[in-house]
Amino acid sequence: MATAVIAPKLGNSVESLIIVEWRKAVGEQVAQGEPICDVETDKATMEMESPASGTLLAQFYRAGDEVPVLANIAAIGEPGEDYRDLQPGGEEATPPGPAPGGQAEASMAPPEAPRAAPAEERGQVGISPRARHLAERKGLDASTLAGSGPQGRVIERDVQAALAAQPKFSPVAEAMLREGSYQAPASGSGPGGRVMARDLVRAEQPAGEEDVEIIPLKGVRKVIAQRMLDSLQTTAQLTLNASADARSLTAYRQRLKDSPEDWGLQRVSINDLVLLAVARTLPHFPDLNALFTGDQVARYRHVHLGVAVDTPRGLMVPVVRNADSLSLKALSQEAKRLATACLEGKVAPD
Repeated sequence: MATAVIAPKLGNSVESLIIVEWRKAVGEQVAQGEPICDVETDKATMEMESPASGTLLAQFYRAGDEVPVLANIAAIGEPGEDYRDLQPGGEEATPPGPAPGGQAEASMAPPEAPRAAPAEERGQVGISPRARHLAERKGLDASTLAGSGPQGRVIERDVQAALAAQPKFSPVAEAMLREGSYQAPASGSGPGGRVMARDLVRAEQPAGEEDVEIIPLKGVRKVIAQRMLDSLQTTAQLTLNASADARSLTAYRQRLKDSPEDWGLQRVSINDLVLLAVARTLPHFPDLNALFTGDQVARYRHVHLGVAVDTPRGLMVPVVRNADSLSLKALSQEAKRLATACLEGKVAPD
């Protein structure tokens, strides 16, 4: 029986993830525990390991797709094994066809693409729920297909055959086409007619169309935008300005830089000292270390300190847990560890 590869729930707040890259192609052998793809959450990019050994029978999503957590994203088993029950949204049982992206095993060759009939010849054509879902996900106009199901109904294998008949694209070319600014030829200059990025031509802008580029938000950028909006809508907009003499602070930092090496305090920064001051001050003002939840106020006994980190993927705010109980050295090390993890895309989701 084929084994499902399930999108993991990487944290309590993670509802979806993005498949960054498939490391294994359909038809390749994969060992249990071997990385099968890279996935991205709103905080980090990480490897996803195979739950079983065998052949990668199918990929149900492409690189770049946003996938709900706990959804089946692929199937692993023996060549020719039936994986229909593992496909997402499986209302209808159909013979296994090529996997998303147009790849198929030799023992599971796709049926010949049905001839498209004009709409006036076939009238109103029905389409199965699975076929409609697959066509919408792949951007295929199902109304151009001739169905091989009962009474000419378009079923999933018809959509799969049409996808298999489409030209194959390199990952870069596929990403450029998704932007909507380029057009692809019927055949490319790559191996086996694969369409490469060099084969694409920029699409002409329709007359009267506004010169506006719409970029869908995914992953961390989407979370940042939503939380910035939430912050604006749920907090009082009040700006306070104050100044302080920091000469004593800079002098203390200089003393730490000159301290014995075995103390481990030479790398303490001004930011670390500010974090320490906040962590030690908040417990004396419990109303500032509290959260209003509509009908009650929750006062926290410990200080969980958010540290803003500017990364190439956007602003991230990892949390130093129980910061009020940490020494200056431990607080500095933890803040630097979290900042490095954010910059490298390896911070663990909460």
